[in-house]
Amino acid sequence: MPSRACINCYMPGLPRQSSAYDHVHTNQRLPTAGEDPDVVVTQGFAVNLDGGDVGQPETWIFFGEIDPALVFARAGLISDDIRHVHVYRAAREVRRADHQDVVYLHVHTGIALHGDADERAALARWAQAQGNGARS
Repeated sequence: MPSRACINCYMPGLPRQSSAYDHVHTNQRLPTAGEDPDVVVTQGFAVNLDGGDVGQPETWIFFGEIDPALVFARAGLISDDIRHVHVYRAAREVRRADHQDVVYLHVHTGIALHGDADERAALARWAQAQGNGARS
């Protein structure tokens, strides 16, 4: 769960929120890879799933590519336990501190990426790649 002590963490549903991230921050600019060997930044996409008052707790899932993120989001919408799904540009940052990893999810505050005209093409590309033995 994101840190209760961090004033920058996104926590609208704190009592029900679950997450594998130590911190979830919303940003207008995403971090990029730097020179520090103790910090690893991966660019990609974050899917936000929320079951509302009766479904699953809010959670974030990170993907390195847009196509599997959109497929995952679409599948989430089919579930009776999920009420809201959003896909955003994101960066996953892992910082090594005191011999342990601290994992940040940075979510771009721009427009959600699911539901646009390109989504159907992304779903088709992902399905085609699976037929060709692709991992993602």
